[in-house]
Amino acid sequence: MVKISTFLVFSSLFALELFSWLPASLQPIIFNDLVMTNKTQEVEVHTQREDRESFVIDEVIDDTYIQLSEKDLIALERIVEAEATGEDIMGRIMVANVVFNRVNSANFPNTVYDVIHQRINGRAQFSPIDDNRYYTVTVSDKTREAVDRALAGETYAEDALFFMARSMASEAGITWFDRNLTKIKKHGAHEFFTY
Repeated sequence: MVKISTFLVFSSLFALELFSWLPASLQPIIFNDLVMTNKTQEVEVHTQREDRESFVIDEVIDDTYIQLSEKDLIALERIVEAEATGEDIMGRIMVANVVFNRVNSANFPNTVYDVIHQRINGRAQFSPIDDNRYYTVTVSDKTREAVDRALAGETYAEDALFFMARSMASEAGITWFDRNLTKIKKHGAHEFFTY
């Protein structure tokens, strides 16, 4: 069970199936063919990933509003898989947390997709974009669970805006992280940083 506080907006046809597992007291409101809910409840998180054609998820994570399109969700799953293959659930959630932290920072783009695909001086901010792992991964059930849990508000990365795997980073990259950022924590192969 996790505590979720979310604003969700879906097409009403999709929502009828998606929210069918919720008790009547949590059923969403249908208004002008949009389904809206603003609930904070202890619920078991279930995800219907089949037959999702188009939808928007508006999430309130740590009192911050994030709008997530299907394109954003696919990008998030792919980057978490590419960055955290071999990590446990917590390590994968932390990668998603960093993406959300960047979306909420004035220093980065304001959508999940744009954060993941951002380039500075021609270099991708996430190495799997440049080395093509992002485009070739198969998203695992473990990663989908981690993304769902991060979307439900589970966070471990605190205010981290960056992470690196020291064993895989270049010497110049390690030096830049160590000189310019403050290390917050380490989990698995990744170290997490902020300004």
